[in-house]
Amino acid sequence: MSEKKLLIVDDEIKIVDSLKRSFFDDDYEIFSATSAADGLKILEDHQDIAVIISDMKMPGMSGAEFFLKIKTLYPEKIRIILSGYSEISMFHELINKGGIWRFISKPWNDENLRLTINEAFEYYNISQERKKLLEDLKAMNKRLDETVERKTKELLVHNKMLKSILEIHDYPRLFRHLCNAITEITEIKTVAIYSLFSKKTYHAENQAIKPKAQALLEKTKKTLQKEKTENFNAYPICYEQTIEGVLVAEFNNIKEDDFINSIIFIIAIALYDEKSTIDGENTIKNINSIINAMD
Repeated sequence: MSEKKLLIVDDEIKIVDSLKRSFFDDDYEIFSATSAADGLKILEDHQDIAVIISDMKMPGMSGAEFFLKIKTLYPEKIRIILSGYSEISMFHELINKGGIWRFISKPWNDENLRLTINEAFEYYNISQERKKLLEDLKAMNKRLDETVERKTKELLVHNKMLKSILEIHDYPRLFRHLCNAITEITEIKTVAIYSLFSKKTYHAENQAIKPKAQALLEKTKKTLQKEKTENFNAYPICYEQTIEGVLVAEFNNIKEDDFINSIIFIIAIALYDEKSTIDGENTIKNINSIINAMD
């Protein structure tokens, strides 16, 4: 079965048969109709038809009116009118509105007709390739915009979290600030941090820990491995190969998993300092090492 599909519409069966014979040596799958209404039905069932030849004068609906409908329903189809020279002026406005690609006069020359239809398929293929390229470019730009937006959000969260670690040495308040920074800027719905040192769980302000999140946190505290259930994910938090706590987050977008992995080390610093820092000197040293690593 050919990939090149052609529709011929003419109320005279002899004309339809004659056109078919013109394309006998061409690799086309040909559909035919003796009215514009039947042509529309065929297009509805075979929307991969690329090129349409239609007679101008037909009972009920002219070829130009037929193509006016085609332009609205299937704007990418290549539309070719077949008619006599004397009729062009009568249908000039409809031809323009219908977006006619070519006008072929009766009687036609077989070789010229075949050349025109071949060019029509080439034009259609080029148009489809261009459309795909534009769609691919649009998708690439969208992914790029999403990446830039995501990286911007990550930087905002990173900066906010680092600032909180430097400025806040009341650790319960600090961990709440870290949770707030995550949920305020990202699409993460719920986040909780558990400290192995203090045996306490911290979460964002005005946000309770959901039972499923709590159950997953308890499981991760025992296994000390990354766990998942439905939209909840739990991550062991390590600093210098030592488990310092657990983070639980709820999100729908799998890309948030990469973001969580990017901030784990910041939370690990805070958990480590909770058990080892009195005056904040270690915190400043650790933050500076993070900033140097990021540069």
